[in-house]
Amino acid sequence: MDSENKNFISEEMVEELKSFAVEILITVVVVFIVISFVAQPTTVDGSSMNPTLHDKDQLIIEKISRRFVGYNRFDIVVFPYDKDEKKYYIKRIIGLPGETVDIVDGQVVIDGVILDEPILVDVIEEMGSDLLPVKVPEGHYFVLGDNRNHSKDSRFSTVGFINGDDILGKGYVRLWPFKDFGFIK
Repeated sequence: MDSENKNFISEEMVEELKSFAVEILITVVVVFIVISFVAQPTTVDGSSMNPTLHDKDQLIIEKISRRFVGYNRFDIVVFPYDKDEKKYYIKRIIGLPGETVDIVDGQVVIDGVILDEPILVDVIEEMGSDLLPVKVPEGHYFVLGDNRNHSKDSRFSTVGFINGDDILGKGYVRLWPFKDFGFIK
């Protein structure tokens, strides 16, 4: 037997292993960058966003908007409810920085004008805070769930205004259930 056949791992195999390890490392780095700065998956937990989103819907949230264009009224955003336990809420932006938000006769009023919403929502039965109307501080947002009577949102002091820096990203695409696959509006 010659000495080359005694080696269990050939030089060619070592090079293949090195190449494979580099590919794995590059993949891990790319996934980390995408999840940290571009997009990440999330799952809806609860009914506060019905009828737009449902419990267990699988979404992709995009994170680029917050760095370049910010957020607009009616964007659906994900933000931490409890940072220590990594619990998150998903809600719709209703009030923008500097605006005055009120609820009058069960309807949202922004700067004295009834908000014309892009979705059908129930008349709000629970006002939440007695502090309404409220002015949204600079750099913050007032958010509501689409299922207004079954949502903990900016109407309640436990949630309050959402700091724009705390928003993880904007709901972008629903992946599951597949029958509802598509962009989120």
